[in-house]
Amino acid sequence: MSISFQKVTKSFDDTVALKNFSFEFKKGQTSVLIGSSGCGKSTLLRLVVGLIKHDSGTILIDNQAPVKSNLPFLRKKSVMLYRKEDCFRILQPKRMFL
Repeated sequence: MSISFQKVTKSFDDTVALKNFSFEFKKGQTSVLIGSSGCGKSTLLRLVVGLIKHDSGTILIDNQAPVKSNLPFLRKKSVMLYRKEDCFRILQPKRMFL
């Protein structure tokens, strides 16, 4: 699956999370988002799977705009990994590695 962001902007109240972001994740390539806290990594992934909507710009998945009917498929194909201390914050340490 290819994912294309074309001049995508997303704000939360007065905070701009993404401003005119453009990039293409090409089909068949493994891609990793790395960056400091608050740089927009999670925002990009939430936009792709339809958890939030962008303010402006275009998002294309396999050259088509995502629609409500294909969101379950997109969510099954997407993976989001957090730092280990965030993954199992609610579990007790001895249960984390069972």
